[in-house]
Amino acid sequence: MNPYVIIGIMIAIDLIMLPLIIKKMLKKDGKNKGLKIVALIVAFVAVEAVCSVVYINSNTYFDRLGNRYETVESVRYYDRDENQYVITEDPSGREYFSSLNGRFMRIAEITYIDEEGYLYFDIEKKLEKQENVNYIHLDENGKIYYPYDTVKWTSKGELKLR
Repeated sequence: MNPYVIIGIMIAIDLIMLPLIIKKMLKKDGKNKGLKIVALIVAFVAVEAVCSVVYINSNTYFDRLGNRYETVESVRYYDRDENQYVITEDPSGREYFSSLNGRFMRIAEITYIDEEGYLYFDIEKKLEKQENVNYIHLDENGKIYYPYDTVKWTSKGELKLR
């Protein structure tokens, strides 16, 4: 679900709950009712802000350039020839990388990300998985590659293992 819809629902709930709580507080006798109400409103706003930021960041994806996406399916992957790809599925659920210009389509099982964050298709099956080391594959020159689904990017475009 779109994170902004979730945040809108949270705010709507707060707008219903906050007046009910304030009404109950006003009925009680006691000192500093106004101060307590202001503190309550500030607390609601602070909690709402923190929850919103955490929710948006937990449902945000980035590409190697630091561009932000709301779904993993919309994340752009780049090869060294400057082609852009997105992950798609066929009707059976098998994942593919489809180029945005429609010229290329590669099965995900042969798709890796190199240390610099570029997409690499191991069509000739040259990469070798390292024993006792998760997720690392090497080419004949010792360059490291990761299966595409084991990495993600930060907002600064830095490559991270999931």
